[in-house]
Amino acid sequence: ELAALMPEGAKAGGRIRGKAATQPVEADLMLDNVNFALSGGLGVDHLDGAVAYRDGALSCNALAVRDADSEFTLDLVSRNGIWSGALTGKRLNVNELLAIKDKLQTASLPSDASPAASAPSSSGFTGKFDVNMANVVFRKAQLGNVLTNVNALNGDVELANLTLASHGGNAAGWVRLMQPRGERPASTSMSLKLEGIDLGIIDEIALEEPRGVKGQAWGQVDMEIFTGENIPVFSGANGAVQLRSKDGTFGKLGMATKVLSVLRTLEITRLRAPKLKDQGLSFDTCESQATFNNGVMTLRSFAMTTPSYNITAFGTIDFNRQDSEILVHVDLLETVLGAADMVPGLDAVVGKLRTAGGLRILLTGPPTDPQTNYGFGPKTDAITNEVRDTVKSTGNIVRDEIINRATDVLKDILNKN
Repeated sequence: ELAALMPEGAKAGGRIRGKAATQPVEADLMLDNVNFALSGGLGVDHLDGAVAYRDGALSCNALAVRDADSEFTLDLVSRNGIWSGALTGKRLNVNELLAIKDKLQTASLPSDASPAASAPSSSGFTGKFDVNMANVVFRKAQLGNVLTNVNALNGDVELANLTLASHGGNAAGWVRLMQPRGERPASTSMSLKLEGIDLGIIDEIALEEPRGVKGQAWGQVDMEIFTGENIPVFSGANGAVQLRSKDGTFGKLGMATKVLSVLRTLEITRLRAPKLKDQGLSFDTCESQATFNNGVMTLRSFAMTTPSYNITAFGTIDFNRQDSEILVHVDLLETVLGAADMVPGLDAVVGKLRTAGGLRILLTGPPTDPQTNYGFGPKTDAITNEVRDTVKSTGNIVRDEIINRATDVLKDILNKN
């Protein structure tokens, strides 16, 4: 029975018909509604198709696979550990199939061995596959119309000629997934052109905890990112990113929330800036360009617009040391300043913002939770000592002046009543 070939506790059903020989080893089998269930709710409900072994080659022809939240047809040939074939269908849930693979692999090991310890450095999938799937589930992402040529060598995988759709946009290019080798950790490299794809895909694929990043994006992403235990995000990363986005938000990303906190501290922004209330730091348009060199990001340009304020920024983030220095300039527009003119007690602050050229915010320290200092000042293209001193010396003055004047106005109102 098929169940005898499965891990302990597994259940199996269906029919296997055909013929087999031992000298030489040959088999021609037909799977008829074969199914199996593993512990933890994992399993496949339906396997239908022809499987053969002859002259050292394993092959299957139009093998229909259904469930594990997937539905596809598999054609393949395997000889000497090298695979080739095609994967075509309606849906492929990578998460479920990887979970089944891990379960079967773990069950096949001796009780005192671990998958990592037992696998030689050259082990892993080797071969070529053409993929044409209407829907693919990977981590939390739902990807549509996925076409790619998969090339693999000893477990390292390249998705060449990749095209996919997501959130009303599409992406094209290539992705390489490299296993750890010696002291070199696992890595993901990519070169992708984005056409209207939503930034929410960052939440769905790259981040363990969602940050609420949204917005349609166009541009180019060329990156090499390293992953593994105790490796901070983007530590050691190399590459470049150039994006143009619209109608989005930076959600709960660390630096964005700090900028938002400063804007909320300056209560005048609430008069005509409703986007500050609920959705995080939101934008109508945003253009950015950044480069990465061994884990150090240089934010070369950043320009964000809303009806109430414009924001520009530049600086560096060292993801290896978890340190940053980013200078943000906020230019409050007349839609805000004009409304503030009509509020008693805010005339001095509004005048200062007009004459000084806007608000500077200096972000330093860990990129996930940076320290903030802010003050008046025009745009600049350098973070000099003078800029640092100006920002750090005026932030409390701005805040205190707003609070004191608002208190005075409130006292006047109460006294008159």
